Amino acid sequence: AYTAETRSETSVTRCILESSDLKVLRTISNTTIRDSIRTENIRQELQLEQITEWKQNIKMNENSI
Repeated sequence: AYTAETRSETSVTRCILESSDLKVLRTISNTTIRDSIRTENIRQELQLEQITEWKQNIKMNENSI
C-alpha cells in the first residue's frame, strides 16, 4: 500500500486506479457491468469509500503528524 500513498497522481493514474478498483468491487459483489448497478450502490453495499478519497485521507493524516 505504500506505493499507492507515494505515487504521484495524474488524471491518467487516477482513472486507471478507479477502474481497477471497480473491477475488484464488481468481482467481490458478484455483479457485472451488464447488471446495470451503479458504482455508488456497490460501494454502499460493501461499505467502502472511493479509493481516491481513501488515498487523500491517508496523505492528509500523514501530513498532520
